[in-house]
Amino acid sequence: GGSNTTLIEFQFNDEPVSLLTYSSTEFSFVRHVDTVNLMPMWTGGAPVSWAIYPFPSAGLTFTQGNIQGVPSVTMPPTPYTVWANNTGGSSSVTFTMSILDQTPVNISWGDESVIAFAVNTDVQLNVTNDGPIVTSWEVDPRLPTGLSLSTDGNIHGTPLLGTPWQEYRLWANNSGGSFTTTLTLAVHDLELDWQNITAGVGTLNYGSSTTPSQILPLGEWSFPIAVNPDDEPIISASHAGQGRVVGFGHESMVAKQGGSNETTLSLNAIQWACDGFEKVVGVQEDYD
Repeated sequence: GGSNTTLIEFQFNDEPVSLLTYSSTEFSFVRHVDTVNLMPMWTGGAPVSWAIYPFPSAGLTFTQGNIQGVPSVTMPPTPYTVWANNTGGSSSVTFTMSILDQTPVNISWGDESVIAFAVNTDVQLNVTNDGPIVTSWEVDPRLPTGLSLSTDGNIHGTPLLGTPWQEYRLWANNSGGSFTTTLTLAVHDLELDWQNITAGVGTLNYGSSTTPSQILPLGEWSFPIAVNPDDEPIISASHAGQGRVVGFGHESMVAKQGGSNETTLSLNAIQWACDGFEKVVGVQEDYD
């Protein structure tokens, strides 16, 4: 009676991959420092192929679902999707990864943290950075008029006004965090200082009974106030550290009274040395 043939085709699929995960949904690493070793976990059938988007950044590899290596470039938080596939289907997971810089360290502006500048004189205070790359710089409060903090961290310019001592906080920033330190700065205007001390003062006469010693204005921030007939300094002033000093050639010159030029000079000197209120100033104990 004959025969009849029927072709039956069977397809055997893998058990689908399911519940693909990594150990977290957010990862953060430091470039050139951290070693990345992200390994996937799943249930169900075994994956036979893998895919990822976007591809990991420089320094990282993607093999059989594993993300490994030492990152060499920074990267903001970026979502990644990984797929594990077999003939039964696929499973995917999405996580976020960021690559940060090392936090800035070992930054200085010279060997000193207390620095005085001269008014109307060019300033170039270069930063030394022995740590990772810095992407931005900040300072608070604003630097003295005429000075600025450049984008490379250097302080430069020409200060235009005398400025009292002030503490300035500086920040060096990158994606890994911030380094902060302080500088204490002042701008000295010796011409203005002289004018303030001698304001309202004309010729000085301390009498023939007073024989003052010479007070030599030694040092970068020293200047003469008054000289004797031989053109020798007998009163001088100076910025000393973060303080001020006025030297008289004889103690009787400080206590000169009676509303004269000599009295005005002594009062001006005390006011200049105090440089504000609630300061300690030393004079002879019977000064009125």
